[in-house]
Amino acid sequence: MTAGNPHGNAPQPPRLRRGRGTAWVLVHSPATGPLVWAGVAAELRAAGRAVAVPDLRETLADEPGWASRQVEAAVGQSTVDGPYVVVGHSWAGTLIPAIGARLGDVAAYLFVDASFPRPGRSFAQTAPALMDLVLGMTRDGWTEPWPRWWGEQEMAAALPDPAVRAAFEAQCRPLPLGMFREPAPVVRGFPDAPCGYLRLSEAYDLDDARALGWQVGDLPGDHLSMVTDPAGVTAAMLALAEQVAATVTRVSDNEREFTPDRSNIDPSRDPTPGVPDHLALDDAGDRPLIDPTRDPTPGKPDHAAPDDDG
Repeated sequence: MTAGNPHGNAPQPPRLRRGRGTAWVLVHSPATGPLVWAGVAAELRAAGRAVAVPDLRETLADEPGWASRQVEAAVGQSTVDGPYVVVGHSWAGTLIPAIGARLGDVAAYLFVDASFPRPGRSFAQTAPALMDLVLGMTRDGWTEPWPRWWGEQEMAAALPDPAVRAAFEAQCRPLPLGMFREPAPVVRGFPDAPCGYLRLSEAYDLDDARALGWQVGDLPGDHLSMVTDPAGVTAAMLALAEQVAATVTRVSDNEREFTPDRSNIDPSRDPTPGVPDHLALDDAGDRPLIDPTRDPTPGKPDHAAPDDDG
């Protein structure tokens, strides 16, 4: 079995496939449960997609190492073949870079009303105001289950169906306080595939995603809209995945090379229109820090000039 690949296959470079060629790995927040993704998973399967919905609840033990256990659980339970669209909701946004790195063959990452990756930093460091709320809900080193943070009225507004709300709340467990102080995984080279961000609630912001050059989608609703409107959220996720796939094009199945989206480049500012950059003559006006009078071998490319021992 190849390390980091639960299927025992040699890792393959990611290929951006649209439609049926990708498998979806839907990761819930450690503060909730897999029911969050049940409706979306059903919609995706009905559309012909392979889907995995890992269950992270058994990772909530006393011992430190919560994030690594959650990554291991997600990878071990993703028994579908890639390439993968790896999706994280809420806290799971901090986990999916490490999950994708372990899975390999990732076509895209989608963050759905999710925290941004915070490599090497903890929840307590990045959300100090919310950490105050957590501390007020903590007894003997364990926080109250996530729904109790917000109260019955707010949970009823988010999940109006009493049966659905009861089923959701039954999956939410007390959380170890140490998990909030544990640094998130550090993943070198992330993102290794294009990313998209789907906002569902006003608590999350799209500015950071846009600043990173990610594709974004906005579906006004609630943090738990995937439970109450799985069809709408699934449609938005599929549309966003198509946009993400369109922004970066594979130019080789054997090399990790990507062709960037150049749609935002202003061609009117091109000093040599119609001439590829590598064939265009140098413009001395674009090289203000280079003094041509100090060139010991004028007219010769540096790689062809003899070494100057001086």
